[in-house]
Amino acid sequence: MFIRLKSISTLFNVILVVVILSLSLCSAQRWPYDDYDIQGGEVETESEGPNNSNRVHNVPTATVIHQVPRSGFQQVRPDELVVPGLGVVRGKVGYKSIKGRPINSYLGLKYGVVRPGLGRFQQANAYKHDSNDPIEATQVAANCPQFPDLQQITNSEARRENVDDCLTLNIHVPSHVLRPQQRTRLLPVMVFVHGEMLFDGSAEEAQPDYFMEQDVMLISINYRLAPFGFLTTLTNEMPGNVALADIQLALEWIQQYIRAFGGDPLQVTLFGQAGGATLAHALSLSPKAQGLFHKLILQSGTALNPFFLEQDALSTARSFARLARCPRTSAQEVQNLHSCFERLSTTELLETMKRHYEENEPRGLHFMGGFKLTVGDALGYLPVHPAALVSNRTIPMVVGVAKDAGSFILTSFYDELTRLRSLNISDYINVVLKHTAQPRDYMVWKNLALREIFDAEAVRNPTLHNIIQGLLELTNLILYRGPVIDTICTTYKKVPTYLYCFDYRGEFHRFGHLKNPLPFETDATLSDDNIYLFPYPEEVSNLNSEDRSLSRQLVNMWADFATYDVPNRNPSIWPNVSNEVGPFLRIVNFKATTLELDYHFGDGIPVPNLYSEYFTNTTTTTSTTTTTTTTTSRPFTFIPITTTSRPFTFIQPTTSTSALAPSTTSTPRHPGYPLYRPVKPWIPYAATNPPQKSFYPLNRCYYRLNSGSPHWRWKCGFWKYVKEEHCYRCCQYTSVNYAGCNEVNRYYCRQTEQQKYKNSNTYSNYWLYF
Repeated sequence: MFIRLKSISTLFNVILVVVILSLSLCSAQRWPYDDYDIQGGEVETESEGPNNSNRVHNVPTATVIHQVPRSGFQQVRPDELVVPGLGVVRGKVGYKSIKGRPINSYLGLKYGVVRPGLGRFQQANAYKHDSNDPIEATQVAANCPQFPDLQQITNSEARRENVDDCLTLNIHVPSHVLRPQQRTRLLPVMVFVHGEMLFDGSAEEAQPDYFMEQDVMLISINYRLAPFGFLTTLTNEMPGNVALADIQLALEWIQQYIRAFGGDPLQVTLFGQAGGATLAHALSLSPKAQGLFHKLILQSGTALNPFFLEQDALSTARSFARLARCPRTSAQEVQNLHSCFERLSTTELLETMKRHYEENEPRGLHFMGGFKLTVGDALGYLPVHPAALVSNRTIPMVVGVAKDAGSFILTSFYDELTRLRSLNISDYINVVLKHTAQPRDYMVWKNLALREIFDAEAVRNPTLHNIIQGLLELTNLILYRGPVIDTICTTYKKVPTYLYCFDYRGEFHRFGHLKNPLPFETDATLSDDNIYLFPYPEEVSNLNSEDRSLSRQLVNMWADFATYDVPNRNPSIWPNVSNEVGPFLRIVNFKATTLELDYHFGDGIPVPNLYSEYFTNTTTTTSTTTTTTTTTSRPFTFIPITTTSRPFTFIQPTTSTSALAPSTTSTPRHPGYPLYRPVKPWIPYAATNPPQKSFYPLNRCYYRLNSGSPHWRWKCGFWKYVKEEHCYRCCQYTSVNYAGCNEVNRYYCRQTEQQKYKNSNTYSNYWLYF
């Protein structure tokens, strides 16, 4: 019996050894992530969404290296990928882990080569990898030359490094996409163009954390900025708009190689923020980039934004030459300009751009240049004004704005408004127009502001505190809302267009937060929606639970649009545009829902049609005897306004006004902002806060303007305690000796040395005007 048990035990051990050896041999041929099994990580048959009947694409089988993956992706090692025509690319496996889902990243991949000298202002050459060595794509590449990196660029040039050769891109993709097992589906490709004011920024802004929760591929691009991307003499030596050429070159690279990374070259969505959205839109209108991308998402930016359209390119080039101390030249001798710019170092060109901005920014938008798109560039990207090309758009588009996107620009000249001290509201409006609009449009916008934005109380008492929200709304209309309406008014009937307004006020602002608070109250500001798409910068990356919930919603809609051509597969939540001003999705702070449908994108304000000369609408009437074709100017409904500058029309909805009932809800008070209140409609401060007796002209808080004017002005308004940031009205304290008040740029209220503030031993004697 003992012998029999021993033999059975021996037999069992032999079988166990055989099983272990078999498993070892099998596991040696398995992909490292075959056991990866989380939600969304397994291969699924894609359901047919709207316009999505043929979304699954088969990939040709590639040459065998170790084994033949069904998807055709050639994988040498987990961190290496063989790209036909490019070679071996070595990336980072598990670059980040999103909800336990590893992602692969290929960082700093070169797509173009910038030549030195005048080549810095010319079209780049496509990058070709001639070496047999693997392409290292494990480190973030250097930014293209820009102001914040000026000292670093100076040091690099001292080491004789080529700082201008900066055309790279980053690719982020879920790791399971590159598994060879049963992978036949290519992922939609989302290409992000960073933006803001086209002075700075980099591809690093598009961090993959949020988008990698979806089955999409994320790509971000570095392109040339400021003078290197836009400065022009309208010649082949300095053609202008080379930033557009850089983005087109990156899109051509994507079309050629992205299939090897698991991306679908037939489902490329180009999206951008502010200046990046302007470039994306301009490229979609250009005849040179057709077919390179198939969908468009524009966040607070279009090619019709007057801030990014160059008015006098040659004057800007001569201004640069003068500030760089180039030899004097006549108007015809642009060759001398080329010779000077060719000799200047990159550091010197950046310093010249900085001096140009500092010199001309106080003069107004019309005088600034070197960062704007040029109409009639030598490369042919914008042969005519973008307004004449908007009807050429043939791809679906999501377009919208942050509610108070204009606050970013308004902040830059806010000090000029505080120094104005005028009793005429037109003076304040003129300052805004100087920094936001083209001179030919000044009277159009001024008439609109006086008629539609400011009420009688604001006109009678134009203190900055009373009118700042109206000035902000005027800035929003000129730079953001107006250009968006002009963009969609000719194409919404032909191509699916989805409109949105980002009203959500979260814990952070992308600009003007924490260390640099905005000097006036706003809702969502420029690029605030980007906080919920990318965890960048670091100080706004730690979202609270409410903001993180909105982030998932926003990313889902962007990914759905890239995948299914619709941002929300429920058309009742976000329908496409059916007239010139809506309907549109309003993203708000409500606890019940953050998505609200609204019907007038201009908040009831009729937007002037500044580009009617570019819009034509052809109507053909057929009868049994004759066929008549008539051409009328866009938009469809006109309200002519007589001005001293030029006639213009308003863009109005073509549907009946009964169908455009305004939203019945209002923006709630956000729990994290106890002082928060809706900006629209504007309620004059005096209406809700009646002035006290101490505010009447006989009080010492008033003084005579210009030492003899019959008009009175408040000396003290809102005063903000500098250290503890408590707000008080200093004029309520009658014990203060106001003879000590003085003005130096901003207003200060000072006590005399002997007198103390009433009932206070802790507060400082100095108060900052707010």
